[in-house]
Amino acid sequence: MLWVVVINWPRKKAKKKLNVRERISTLRGDGDLTEIDRLSGGGVDVFVCGFGRVDGRVVAIGAEDFTVAGGSIGISESSKRYRIAEMALQERIPMIMLLDGAGHRPITL
Repeated sequence: MLWVVVINWPRKKAKKKLNVRERISTLRGDGDLTEIDRLSGGGVDVFVCGFGRVDGRVVAIGAEDFTVAGGSIGISESSKRYRIAEMALQERIPMIMLLDGAGHRPITL
């Protein structure tokens, strides 16, 4: 099954909505994000996550990208979400989630 979601990006920009990396960059200020599992799941990245600094403190950050498949996450993105949460728990650091997606995509077996 193929899911196609058309995003009206100019309309999102007109509403002053930032894409996923712009939102993460705004949160972090000038720090870098060390992404994990970039482009997992076949070349599109609905869920961007990694580690960065916010106000000088290391945090785990995860964000859904509404410009890709409406931000809906599948199996690989769900695994990334679980992995970043486990890593934050293991390292005992705060985790920030920016959720602006359609939820989980159903799968067909």
